[in-house]
Amino acid sequence: MSVIASDISLLLSGGATNISSALSLGGQPSDQQVDVSTLFSDIPAADTVGGVSDYRCIYVFNDNSTETLAWATVAIYSEISGGAEVNVGLNLRPEIQKIIINGTATGGDFVLRYFVDDVGYSGYYYYMTVAYDADADVWNENLKNALRSCPSIGFDEAETQVVQTASSTIFTITIDTNRYYDLLELDSNNLVGSPTIIIRKIQSGSPINAVAPMVESSQATPPHVSFDKGPLVVGQLQPFDGFALWIERIVAPDTSALADDGFVLRISGLTL
Repeated sequence: MSVIASDISLLLSGGATNISSALSLGGQPSDQQVDVSTLFSDIPAADTVGGVSDYRCIYVFNDNSTETLAWATVAIYSEISGGAEVNVGLNLRPEIQKIIINGTATGGDFVLRYFVDDVGYSGYYYYMTVAYDADADVWNENLKNALRSCPSIGFDEAETQVVQTASSTIFTITIDTNRYYDLLELDSNNLVGSPTIIIRKIQSGSPINAVAPMVESSQATPPHVSFDKGPLVVGQLQPFDGFALWIERIVAPDTSALADDGFVLRISGLTL
């Protein structure tokens, strides 16, 4: 089997009950399917004089229940001749979390866990044991290897750094897979010396499974989003994964007013 066109759904943003493309400006996904031809309103003559840029946020989902769309990309495939210029944009951010160990350890280990929401099942916890080492760099490597033992959710891409002082050890975990992750959980602290362990999220990964921030108006530029014709690389779209996609329409000065100005969006990838 493979991911085919009918497996990909496009939904408005603006919350589950939103049915207006004009209000598709970020926030939670809507239940309303996108009609690309009416995502933006017709270009009024007044906007063709000085020019204007406006934005929409939609969600793209892989509805295939078993197959992953690998190396997924998105691009503007074609535009209406003589109409506005259209670009796509993504908020590409790595996931960053910190593990803060306050106090001095002399041995033992600690165990992390992460809930894996297995599609079609009740899900399960994946456990990762991190052995202590007096050498901070070795301890850091132990953490990285423990995380990378859970590849099915992208932890095989995890990178770790450590900063150690006389009273604390701080690990920074970076997962650059364009994916949102829940906060790692501490399952057990078996470190000798009884130091405390705190886990904090520093930055949520994006755009896969992340919620896009709302913008104030259709002409407000969404933060941390770069626009291009594409193709833009999204990443691995696992079953039922989705991502927020921003669409930018640029009406240049002296563009002719044009009804039904639209574009064709291309989403592609390989099936694993």
